[in-house]
Amino acid sequence: MTQKEFISDVTPSLGILRNMTGKKIWGYRAPTWSIAKDVDWTMRTLKSIGLKYDSSIYPISKNIFTGHKKQRFAHDIIKDFKEFPPATFQFGGGSFPLSGGTFLRYWPVSFVRRNIEKMNHARQAAMIYFYPWEFYKDIPQKKIPAWKYAVQWGNVRCVRPKVECLLQNFKFLSIRDVLNLV
Repeated sequence: MTQKEFISDVTPSLGILRNMTGKKIWGYRAPTWSIAKDVDWTMRTLKSIGLKYDSSIYPISKNIFTGHKKQRFAHDIIKDFKEFPPATFQFGGGSFPLSGGTFLRYWPVSFVRRNIEKMNHARQAAMIYFYPWEFYKDIPQKKIPAWKYAVQWGNVRCVRPKVECLLQNFKFLSIRDVLNLV
């Protein structure tokens, strides 16, 4: 996507969300953690249209495009603009997904909880995420390859109890509250 195409895609979406919620939208998350190349212009563009933060960069091991390690915790990615990556755990010198989607569904809640405790002990916040459809009672029974079903729907019924457990064990805030945005 070019910068112009990106602005044309994001700006109307922000307006729709603002109209639906009656609130200013402060952050952005690209589909499927797809911001890997052109991070600088993407973040400058998001800031220029009035956003304060992004959560589109999954900090797992090395960036295959640039070869540099991604930062695991919230940080200024450009001046006065934050990146809030989802929680990861470290193993064998690498960072691996922990906190949402397929990963939250398959990791035991005790493993997730223990790793969030480690992050909190290091005075770092753990960003978790989940999708509304992960709370549906009726899972669509479409004919798709088994591996796709496992990634998309596998273990989905455990999301609600895992999130409830995490909410009982930790205090969570929205990014809006963390940044003290009105």
